[in-house]
Amino acid sequence: MLKVYPNRFEDEFIKKFNKDYWEYSWNVIRNADLFVNGKVDVFGIECSLFELLDNIDPTTGAKWPQKHYKEYSFQAGAAPADVKFVWEYMKHYFLVDAGKAYRLTKDDKYLINSKAFIEKWLDQTDDWIGVSWIGHVHICQRMISWFFWLDLTNGSSLLSESFYKKVNEYIRKQEKLLIDEYENPRNNHKLVSLVTICLCHAYFGRMNEADIWFKRLEETTAQLIYKDGGFAEQSTSYHRLCVEALLILGLTMECNGLEAPDFVLKAIERSLNYFAALLTPKGHLPILGDNSNEVLIHRPDDFWETEYLFQLASTLGITVKSLHEVDPEAFFYLGSFKEVDKPFADSGAFSFPDTGHYVLKEGKDYAFIRAGEFGLYYSESTRSGHPHSHCDQLGLILHLGGLEVLTDPGTYRYNENNFERKMMKDESYHSTFLVDDTHQGIYTSSFSYAGTFDGSGQIEDDSIIAELELGGIKATRKVNLAQGACTVVDEYQVLDGKEHQLQLFFCLSPRFTPLKLTPERVILQHIGTMRYLAIEHDSDVRPEVLVGYVSREYNRSMPNQRLVFKLPLTKDTKISFNFHYVPKKD
Repeated sequence: MLKVYPNRFEDEFIKKFNKDYWEYSWNVIRNADLFVNGKVDVFGIECSLFELLDNIDPTTGAKWPQKHYKEYSFQAGAAPADVKFVWEYMKHYFLVDAGKAYRLTKDDKYLINSKAFIEKWLDQTDDWIGVSWIGHVHICQRMISWFFWLDLTNGSSLLSESFYKKVNEYIRKQEKLLIDEYENPRNNHKLVSLVTICLCHAYFGRMNEADIWFKRLEETTAQLIYKDGGFAEQSTSYHRLCVEALLILGLTMECNGLEAPDFVLKAIERSLNYFAALLTPKGHLPILGDNSNEVLIHRPDDFWETEYLFQLASTLGITVKSLHEVDPEAFFYLGSFKEVDKPFADSGAFSFPDTGHYVLKEGKDYAFIRAGEFGLYYSESTRSGHPHSHCDQLGLILHLGGLEVLTDPGTYRYNENNFERKMMKDESYHSTFLVDDTHQGIYTSSFSYAGTFDGSGQIEDDSIIAELELGGIKATRKVNLAQGACTVVDEYQVLDGKEHQLQLFFCLSPRFTPLKLTPERVILQHIGTMRYLAIEHDSDVRPEVLVGYVSREYNRSMPNQRLVFKLPLTKDTKISFNFHYVPKKD
């Protein structure tokens, strides 16, 4: 049996854990009880487990057709619904909850019900038929959920040899698909697939045959995780997914008496150094690019929480920042916690030139700008690909006094509605600009662009200076923080001598709303603290207010508002914006 995490779950540990971290245990048991009662949570929707087993989509009630996995098409209008909903269920995270609940309570009902579900799943899963065989990363998430469950339930007399034999046969079939198609995915799917293949070699005792897969994983890791720690796909969510995969591989190898490869440890370390620099005043990663609640380490905490990553990494000898507060998820699996004193700069300027990300921090003030490669190219000649990046070059994410002012829209849905998909990826939903109708990339499908533009950036004198040239215009944005305020200076240089129309957007946090707009000043009010924030500007244009929404997590939208400044560009133009709090709206 594959030992995934070090904890042996002795009685004394469980007793103390349930007492000290009762909220975590309560959430796990609540989710496990939901599963025992025949229901599961799918992106915030409480769904019938049995209807999902029968391939009924939880959002439309339509039944997914059962055909060979290569015959499906998931573009908008070509499928019964957004396939992400059935895929989310097919990751079998609820088995992890059931396994945890079994350890926390010693109640056999969690094991009995999860074993019965696995047997039903195996009985009705035909080889290569159905959407469960599609999407390499989703197959891997299901396999790793099973590895977790098998580890958590190991030693029970209720699990027979014949049961393990059927489970292993199914794992081998999925492993074969990943091996046969390992070259097909080019992005996070490939990295997670290769990690899962390596885990299968450890699970089946074939590590003497794994060298070629570790070599391929090393090449893919170097391609996706840059030397500065950033991620080629321009998505903090999918970056974290890949770090989770590498952490699971490293921990599993050590738990099974194997040595974690040096390239795995180094990729984790440089990623966590990058994460630590990007953390907002709330201690979360900023939303950047696509996110769809993709994880390998299923937990009941906030989706954007990151502390567990640093604590799991510390077990592998990787310490990036101080660790003083126990993260229950990491503690549950590790069985121990060791405090670490390693100060990481909370203030200053952070530059990631390989990735094109730049951050300024001053106490509770925070500014982030993206200015680099558009994303992961599949073709240099057509500048196409980039499955998880958005048109947000020179886009600004801003926190002042600990409050989020300018945000990223996130991702609402993937496949069901092209209008929503394009909206969330468009410049007008980010704090950047649009010249005429020249977009930073031409949207060609849910996961691809063509004809994209790259930006460039640098940190100079504690200011971010970012540049982007497109549509006959060269834009330069300079951002700096100063004692609770942020100054943004935009310069637009006309390169082709023609007249252009500029639209300059600011995507507001859902908690800020405009109260007063003039050609010199905008007053925003924060809902909750009732603080007022002024945006002094010299555009001589009264901005318009556009409505929209942001989506912190998949299928969860919140309304927000955006400001747009519209002005003609007939000559080189410079516009300044000063964000700062004021005592009252007048």
